[in-house]
Amino acid sequence: MGKSLAQIMFSFCLLVVGIVLLLVNLGVISLEIKQLFVVLYPFLLLVYGVVLLISGIRKRATNTFLAIFILVFAGLLCLDRLHLFTFAFMDFWKLWPLIMIIAALSMMFKKSKFLVVTNVNWAKEDKVFGKPSIHIKQKPEGKKKRAFSLVGDVKINTENWPAEPMTMHNTIGNYFIDFSKAYIPDKETHIEISGWIGDVKIIIPDNLPVRIEGEVKIGDLQIFEQSKDGLGNKLVYKSPDYDEAVRKLSLHIYLNIGDVTVKKV
Repeated sequence: MGKSLAQIMFSFCLLVVGIVLLLVNLGVISLEIKQLFVVLYPFLLLVYGVVLLISGIRKRATNTFLAIFILVFAGLLCLDRLHLFTFAFMDFWKLWPLIMIIAALSMMFKKSKFLVVTNVNWAKEDKVFGKPSIHIKQKPEGKKKRAFSLVGDVKINTENWPAEPMTMHNTIGNYFIDFSKAYIPDKETHIEISGWIGDVKIIIPDNLPVRIEGEVKIGDLQIFEQSKDGLGNKLVYKSPDYDEAVRKLSLHIYLNIGDVTVKKV
């Protein structure tokens, strides 16, 4: 899998920052060069934000909103360097309301409409999206169901819960999904799971053929025996008998910040 331009730009910026910090700690770089770096790094971060935004818009990916956050953060740092506004790197925590603004804009302008209420055909003890239960809006036959949450945890582990084609997005919160307890029909079932910040833990029955594609921008990614950590992690797993199987599961997991763990039982 080739790396995107945004990943290359981020890796390059990280490499430059790491080299400069190492040379500063070793006393190789003079104070003047160190001050120059402090002035210039917000502009490098701004360029990365622009590249990430363009990439997100073209691919219609959820990293568009991460790009907006980076652009605002880098823009404020640039204004500080130009003496037009006072803002330091450690002031990033002041931008937390921006997450609410971006989430609201996402719900307003997304083409797909999500309906979240407290009524569901799953067991009442399921705690989904921070509520006692959730109703996932029914779609015409052949199309996926969709569910959206701003903040909360997703927990699906009751006996014989129906695994159906669906897309789930959680802005901030954790997922725990146990497919060993699910009713999985005799067909290929596609499920997409995405989130901004949180952890994803998924349990797969040992006898179920699966195809799993996982992507984590920042954090750890583990799919059975395969694992990666750090930045820009991607893994793909496919059971040897997947193509021939009738009853099978296809998972796509996308997470900006957090850990993804997929295990067999």
